[in-house]
Amino acid sequence: STKKSQAGGGASVVGRDNGPAVSRLARQKPRQTTPTTSRSSANLKLVILFIGACCISSWWLFGSHPNHPVINSISSGSDDVVTPKKSNLRKNKPSSTTQQTKRQHLPKTRNGLKTSDWKKFNHRKLKTYFGCDKLFEKPRPLITKREWIYFRHLYNQHVEEEQQNVGDKVNKDVSYKMGKDPFDTPVEGAFTPGKGRGLIASRDIAKGELIFTGSNNTIVFTTGDSWRNFVWYLGHAPPPPQTNGVASPYVEGFACDILAWSWNQRIPDENGPMQAVVDIDESSLLNSPSSGEDPNIQCGRDEDDVCGMDYYAKVDIKKGDEIVCRYSDFSTPSWKTMGL
Repeated sequence: STKKSQAGGGASVVGRDNGPAVSRLARQKPRQTTPTTSRSSANLKLVILFIGACCISSWWLFGSHPNHPVINSISSGSDDVVTPKKSNLRKNKPSSTTQQTKRQHLPKTRNGLKTSDWKKFNHRKLKTYFGCDKLFEKPRPLITKREWIYFRHLYNQHVEEEQQNVGDKVNKDVSYKMGKDPFDTPVEGAFTPGKGRGLIASRDIAKGELIFTGSNNTIVFTTGDSWRNFVWYLGHAPPPPQTNGVASPYVEGFACDILAWSWNQRIPDENGPMQAVVDIDESSLLNSPSSGEDPNIQCGRDEDDVCGMDYYAKVDIKKGDEIVCRYSDFSTPSWKTMGL
């Protein structure tokens, strides 16, 4: 809300010299009142400038701004995940998203767990702390393209903040993007019968066509601590920015969604170390087949020895058909192996 204040003042008028009795007063009065009038005028200007500054600050913090590092990218429709450059990292000047994140209130306890113990939370306790089971009792909203971009920026902001905190000592291998470039998948998010959110083909897909691959939206966490830190960061991040003055329906629960969407996989092959992986794009909405339903995509091709991150159409898929895959083709739940 904006408070409006008004200031008013009278002006001293020095009349003609009407005689000896008032001539001295008339001559002296300007010396006494003129500085007062000037100070009053100057103070009025300062008040106006202060109110204007407050309005601009409020608009900057709570409204959209064309130069906001996150909103500007979202408004431009950019689907790239921009890695923060080292030259842009300022230890004493956190980004706008970081500032908003730090303003989030952290209760001493939540759902029976102490907030101060969060670095010891395993996968189950994180779900309990954020109340994920209760959150998933209601249908979750679909995620728009702009919101996906915002969530990917949160990952970048998280990485930037960690670099600010530890400086040159950061181990860049604890979290990385599987690919350098985006991949335009022929799918889109939709509500599917009996499953809630899911994926459908956005066009006809031929048998053997590549559906998913490891891209710059695929995040790999090599340690349980790095994955936990990201989930915790999301749990206290601000909601997506407004679109044309309309608030996003996605106001909470991204941490719970990441908890549900993350999987364990040995990388680069079955002999590699167990790691945590999550896609920060539509591919996270992929469902497994219902009872009696066959998967229409698979991890790797029939002739491939390694599944990896490539998923292909097993059959011809019509536009609008749901995309389903057996999770066991690629995921091996092993949170305990990662200390989670």
